[in-house]
Amino acid sequence: ARTITGTTNVITVTNGDGVSGNPTLTVGSLVVRTDQGNTYSTGAQSFSSATSLTVPVSAGAAPTANGTIAYDSTTNVVKAGVNSATVELSTWPLSSYVISKPGASQVVLRFVFDRAMNIPSQSNGTNAYVKAGTAANAQADFTMSKNGGASFCTLRFAASGTQATFQNTCASTDFAAGDVLTIVAPSSQDSALADIGLSITAKLK
Repeated sequence: ARTITGTTNVITVTNGDGVSGNPTLTVGSLVVRTDQGNTYSTGAQSFSSATSLTVPVSAGAAPTANGTIAYDSTTNVVKAGVNSATVELSTWPLSSYVISKPGASQVVLRFVFDRAMNIPSQSNGTNAYVKAGTAANAQADFTMSKNGGASFCTLRFAASGTQATFQNTCASTDFAAGDVLTIVAPSSQDSALADIGLSITAKLK
């Protein structure tokens, strides 16, 4: 006679010999199921032979639990939970620094894209990651343009200010590989504004 046996925490067998009734097989708590969440508590999980790995996709996804990841289908950005906050993984800082006073109409940043990216829209008055070591004497507007075209965004230092803000609700602007982002100083040099650090955020497309 043969008896069906199971494996601890994997398959539980009831009436394996069939004497007291039909054998019943039950999967244990450690078996992965596709219709519910699963927790891997030990060992490294390798997907090295897979062609891809699909993460959760949802509109406005904003994971905050450490180690979690999701794709926001609204902004087309991969996000992760880091230190109990949501962090975008597909953003790149485009940075530059101007030593001393920028000259009239001086190009303070010229960035050539090597891949498709987007500079997201910004609300009027929002602080930019653009600061000066020496405050402006008068209002100073720096313009951002694509491929030398019309300005799509303005960075403004207020009189006596060291923090630039976005002006006129900067439009979301796409850049293809080979496109050029240019930021140009005001046509008249400010008598005091100097030592400017710039960091403009772009997102992968």
